Amino acid sequence: MNLLKNVLNENDFQELKGNIFELIVYLGSHDQEIEKFLNFLFEDTAKNSLVLIKKDETLAEEELYTFLYLNYLAKGYKTKLDDKVIYNYQLNPNMESKIKSLNDLKLSQFFEIFDVFDEYQHTTDVLSRFLKLYQIIEYLLIRVMLVKIQQRTGQHKQFLRVLMGIKKRDDFDKRLFRELFDNERNDLINWLRNLVTDNDESIKNEIERFLNKSVDITQNSDEYWLNLLVDLLYQLRNSIVHNKESEYHITIHSTTPSIADLLREILSKFENIILEKLVENNEKISYTSRELWLY
Repeated sequence: MNLLKNVLNENDFQELKGNIFELIVYLGSHDQEIEKFLNFLFEDTAKNSLVLIKKDETLAEEELYTFLYLNYLAKGYKTKLDDKVIYNYQLNPNMESKIKSLNDLKLSQFFEIFDVFDEYQHTTDVLSRFLKLYQIIEYLLIRVMLVKIQQRTGQHKQFLRVLMGIKKRDDFDKRLFRELFDNERNDLINWLRNLVTDNDESIKNEIERFLNKSVDITQNSDEYWLNLLVDLLYQLRNSIVHNKESEYHITIHSTTPSIADLLREILSKFENIILEKLVENNEKISYTSRELWLY
């Protein structure tokens, strides 16, 4: 019905709506439940709704629905997303001030990251945005390693051997993650603790489901919470990307409000931290020279 609303002017839409009401009431009965159902179909809240008219009782509803769903997608249409999975980015006023006050512009080395952040802005749902955020973090982890190699250039003569060894490292290395976010260590730990001690425990339950283990909220070890955070980000990524039967898998339509809340918390937390690092030209991810000396 939302598709009809988009392609028809208001008068034509109301006339069509009236004709449909009359036809169904004529074919069926004047039961109030039918009228309620019809009103529901024409409301904006009836997202992604299809009406099945069965001519053969041997056909299963799910098979009919799946056929219509495929036909709908194959024509190039897309379903209307529920508000729970939509995420709108908002620039932190403090960040805007920092960007405007930049006087030492050495931003070109981060151009690739800006491209991915642009892709991040093009997506509207929390799952796609999370994957783009994950991609940026992954990129920065490798930068930490490359910057350290550049800093050692001139002191050691095994640069090529070290550079070739990068491909053997995990893309989401825990040690590199701790290095990258060392300045935000306490902030991230406190933030994660607050998430898992939420009053209704909905987010905590989701975190445990993704990790496939219980979270010990009595733990005081920083190492425990940092490892938990890295594991959570990695398992969330797997749950969106992978289709393994052994893993907890989510799609845009199976995302519950609590999963959406968890993803929103992660997005809003990390996007600001990452922007700060880029704007401040953080030494752990910034090259000091455009050149590398190869031996």
